[in-house]
Amino acid sequence: MRKIFILLTCMMNLCVCLGQNVITGTITNEEGKPLIGASVLIKGTINGTISNSSGEFELRTSYSFPLALIVSYFGYSNELLEVKTPDQKINIKMKLNESTLGEVVVTAASKFDERIVEAPVTIEKVGLLDLRNSASIDAYGSVANLKGVQANTGSLTFTSMNTRGFADMQNWRFVQLLDGMFANAPGLGYPLGGNSGPADIDIASIELVPGANSALYGANAFNGLLSIKTKDPFYYQGLSAYVKTGVTVQEAGGTNPLVDLGFRYATSFNDKWALKVNIGHMRATDWTANDESYYINTARSVDPTPFLSIPRNDPNFDAVNVYGDEVQAAVDLDGSGNTTNINRTGIKESDIVDYSIQLLKADASLHYRLTDNVEASYSFRFIQSDAILRHTTIYPLVNLAQTFHKFEVKSNNWNIRAYRSQEKANDSYAMLATGAFIETGRKSNEAWGADYGAAFRGEVPGLPAGDHDQARIFADRDMPSVESDVFQDLRNNTLSNPDITTGGSKFIDDTRLLSIEGNYDFTQIQDVLSLQVGGNFRRYILDSQGQLFNDGPLGFAAPIPVDEYGAFIQAGKKFAKNRIHLRGSIRADKHQDYNLALTPRLSLVAGLDKEKKHNIRASFQRGFRNPSPQEGYINLDIGPAILLGGSINNIKNFSYERPDGQVVNGAEIHSNLVTIGSFVAFLQGGGTDPSILQAANIPLLVQEKNTTWEVGYKGVIGGKLLIDVNYYNTRYNNLVVRLTTASPQAGRVYAVYTNIDDVVRSDGLGLGVDYLIGSGYKVGFNYTYTRFDAEQAVANNPGFLPSFNTPENRINASFSNYNVSNSNLGFSLNFKYWDAYTWQSPFGAGEIDAANVVDLALTYTIPSIQSMIKVGASNLLNQEYRTVYGGPNVGSIFFVSWTYDQMFRK
Repeated sequence: MRKIFILLTCMMNLCVCLGQNVITGTITNEEGKPLIGASVLIKGTINGTISNSSGEFELRTSYSFPLALIVSYFGYSNELLEVKTPDQKINIKMKLNESTLGEVVVTAASKFDERIVEAPVTIEKVGLLDLRNSASIDAYGSVANLKGVQANTGSLTFTSMNTRGFADMQNWRFVQLLDGMFANAPGLGYPLGGNSGPADIDIASIELVPGANSALYGANAFNGLLSIKTKDPFYYQGLSAYVKTGVTVQEAGGTNPLVDLGFRYATSFNDKWALKVNIGHMRATDWTANDESYYINTARSVDPTPFLSIPRNDPNFDAVNVYGDEVQAAVDLDGSGNTTNINRTGIKESDIVDYSIQLLKADASLHYRLTDNVEASYSFRFIQSDAILRHTTIYPLVNLAQTFHKFEVKSNNWNIRAYRSQEKANDSYAMLATGAFIETGRKSNEAWGADYGAAFRGEVPGLPAGDHDQARIFADRDMPSVESDVFQDLRNNTLSNPDITTGGSKFIDDTRLLSIEGNYDFTQIQDVLSLQVGGNFRRYILDSQGQLFNDGPLGFAAPIPVDEYGAFIQAGKKFAKNRIHLRGSIRADKHQDYNLALTPRLSLVAGLDKEKKHNIRASFQRGFRNPSPQEGYINLDIGPAILLGGSINNIKNFSYERPDGQVVNGAEIHSNLVTIGSFVAFLQGGGTDPSILQAANIPLLVQEKNTTWEVGYKGVIGGKLLIDVNYYNTRYNNLVVRLTTASPQAGRVYAVYTNIDDVVRSDGLGLGVDYLIGSGYKVGFNYTYTRFDAEQAVANNPGFLPSFNTPENRINASFSNYNVSNSNLGFSLNFKYWDAYTWQSPFGAGEIDAANVVDLALTYTIPSIQSMIKVGASNLLNQEYRTVYGGPNVGSIFFVSWTYDQMFRK
């Protein structure tokens, strides 16, 4: 039976292939130059292909003739062509269309094409040619050149993208989609940049929509959305491979090798089945962080001024990138028996962290066209990466693994997808605890303090009395060096132990996300009014075995399920001979812990001329953000404090066991939290006068909300100049804050997530200009101005950090030509500038200097061997810069790459 089944299957496939016709042709511009990546689609179906580097295409079909082809390409008018016979000679010359200069967009919630120039909101896009010729080491570097984007680099492999401010490395207000799938790490609750994305060789395009997008995408599309689309195996076929090698150059870390290689293979067996496989692997050395200035811990004071003048040799100095120096030992300085707390010396971050990193990405997908208009697919994706998260403390993410399973069925006007994502922390750990445990393991606080005191009091022969520097040297004299086996054993024992109560700093996170979503576009049924509906259901399963979330024995005692669901409807109508387009949408979302959220959006786009070369737009929209899994359910003891999620469900199911064995429940702790200042005064007074204590009055956690008005203009002048300008004004309510408080009942400090009542405002202006000089030369320029007003909120809420973390002025400029005089030579030159600004996060606060960054790439295409050689330099002038307080100074990357692609044909 098995042999008969195989034989029948082969015969059926053979019949299908024999019944197929092959349509071939060439697509060029009006000057006869080939257009690469032009889309060729059989009208009314999902059957299509794209043109190769010579502008040639080949489309297999079993449809009967005659049939109609729709041909589309960036900045050109769509062409509708009737094909009467399969052997018909097809040579298509596409005409530049000024009103479509800006490419097309297919949104995750919408199944119809929408020209960016007529989009109701600001949209930025990185296309296939931009990615191919980028001077950045990965695709995310290209995104950093877009208007309105703030790229925060905490690690070589982890750059956090943000728009419109109010974000740090834990960018909970930004959403990253991958082929429509929510790609934020489910447990951490935010995107991990390239660690959550596909292999670069498989990316077809990247689209960025700044600002709130909750009306279509739901929770957390609050400040922006990044949508990555990979290459369709029916369209992009053949073998592709690349090898990239180079060096990273940094003053602190030196010069280190970088190797990145991978391949992609895609094929269609006929017009029904298609397969795609991708593998990419990179090895490099991360940027070294070596800031030894005084650590401005925002939990100490919002005002850093008193700490800026503390000298490095102060006995209580706490350096930014040194760990264990926050540990204090009791020292008798004068022999009176009274002790003073002195900070330990600590260990440099570079002596603890293994900066060697690797990034592995592998995925495969199988696609089947059920009918001419319906396609089913299954995809699996695995990512294992090393990166460094700089938030609260430093978290080296070592061998962090993410897996994705997705099943999708889609048509021209509807789709439904179900997917599962999971993250595993594996060997990741917390630096604060690591440094403290290693430092005290090298020598106990008691022994270190006794030696320090003896030397300071002049009791050690040969050492002067009253000298803190000499006392520290003496106390450190017999501690194992960082190169010793003793030190490495201490490090390994700490990193392999997930129990902080027994000296462990490893954290466990095995959180999963289950999601099902779908939408239907009625536009193809009734063209009088465009109408779309959609909805989704998501379930998070928070699983940290009590090491990150409140799922331990004193909490839920099991993985925590968290459900959210929502639905939307969008309608649009065109008036005045299609020159005016009015759209409206509303979405309703419910989270199990928070109230129903309604998010409307209304937009108007008007063409100022009948050709719609010039368009103005205006929109009003509301957004919301459900607190992240960590903000709602974290229960993490980091030593000096316990981080506690503020959702009502978490507080009800939380309890703490005191050293005396007494268990205090979460409701009692939360309702009796007091301010840190009053708690310190209470303890200094002997802990007998409760009248000293001041209630902190921490409300339970609720959703963040914002309201945005935006206006803009986009138009084309003379067929060569594209101008895009926009202004927005946003009002934020209920911003989430983590306030440091204390519990007299538990005797511990608690950093609790809650909200502020005050309104915070932000507004900004964006200007983008692209000019086609001629002969393929293009000049681009964009400017972004952003500001915020949180003065009253800060005054009314001691401890509130706005964490705007965005410079007021940013500039990007570019000059490029992808094929100079048809010589196969190309280049791309980019320049970035940003103002100095203040960085704030739960880790700390500090000033970030202004910076100038130049990137350059030179390319040479060799069609005879279907290859392209690229020589690139990221930060060409090696002017090191920093974008994150506590993060590294980013140096330069110099690389050369070879890419083979069967799409590069003669």
